[in-house]
Amino acid sequence: MAGAIEKNASLGASTTFLAALVDPQADAGLRWVRAGRAHGRAVSLYAFQAAMPEGFLLVEGTGSVRVPFKGLLYADAATGALAWVEIQCIEIPRESEYIGAEVAVDFGSFVVAGRELNLPAHSRVRFRMKQGDTTNEAEYSAYRIAEFGTDTRIKFGDESGENSR
Repeated sequence: MAGAIEKNASLGASTTFLAALVDPQADAGLRWVRAGRAHGRAVSLYAFQAAMPEGFLLVEGTGSVRVPFKGLLYADAATGALAWVEIQCIEIPRESEYIGAEVAVDFGSFVVAGRELNLPAHSRVRFRMKQGDTTNEAEYSAYRIAEFGTDTRIKFGDESGENSR
């Protein structure tokens, strides 16, 4: 599928790598790099690198391989809100179908259940493969909180309602 652009992508598939950045066990080495300007706005730039156990999962025809990744995180300099994240897979095995993989996630402000939250707004995943390149793009909107409930009844005793001990 050389040069194809897919518009159907799940939020989870494009953003699961973010969990490695906030997990203290992952030791992604998040570190401040510099302040600057990007895309017309003042940002603080942070770099990170995740090891193989927390790495990016590449699914192949013969199985899957988890590879380390490195990247940059851009935060709004005034508010500290996450603006966008870029990652690049590294140390991909030579025998892999993949030559490279990059992910970019843009964040935006959304009102969810009456609260303003900074959430993924757009993602772009690019896979460079031996058989050609594939790009997967997705827009995210209409976030909502799902309401869950349960009704549990525990009955003790026999069918007549009397307790049988």
